[in-house]
Amino acid sequence: MTPLDLNAADLRSDPEAVIAVSRPIPLEVRFATEAGTVATLEGPVEHDAGSAIVRGVRGEHWPLDADRFATLYEPMPGTTPGQDGSYRKKRVRVYAKRILTGPFSVRVGAKRQSITGRPGDWIIQYSPIKRSIISDEVFRVSYEVIAGGRAAKAKYPASAGVSR
Repeated sequence: MTPLDLNAADLRSDPEAVIAVSRPIPLEVRFATEAGTVATLEGPVEHDAGSAIVRGVRGEHWPLDADRFATLYEPMPGTTPGQDGSYRKKRVRVYAKRILTGPFSVRVGAKRQSITGRPGDWIIQYSPIKRSIISDEVFRVSYEVIAGGRAAKAKYPASAGVSR
């Protein structure tokens, strides 16, 4: 089955999308000394020397170019900016939508490489042109839903500890 291409999806106007804020969870980061490829949950993503390789809440890895990393993450006490160590994501607001219908894809990174999500994964929109994919398990740990589309109340009941 060919993945649904969601590169042009604009979640800002999608009634099924939710607004979420990243949680400031400490993550381990190393900076690549040479170009390479990281095997992400959604497929291989190439990176350049100097890129940050982030280890997520479930042991997953993904690369970010140094400039994008500096915009989204801050060092934890005891870590020197730009050096290997513990960082946390800044509180960043995103639009997100859980895709249940089948595989889907978006292009990520400076090289605009295609990654593929599975049914139940989330598409995340950081800006009009920047998107990514995240598994449901990782989304629920890494993001807090603060407002939602029509389906948000059903997906995130009050007992789940999610603000509305």
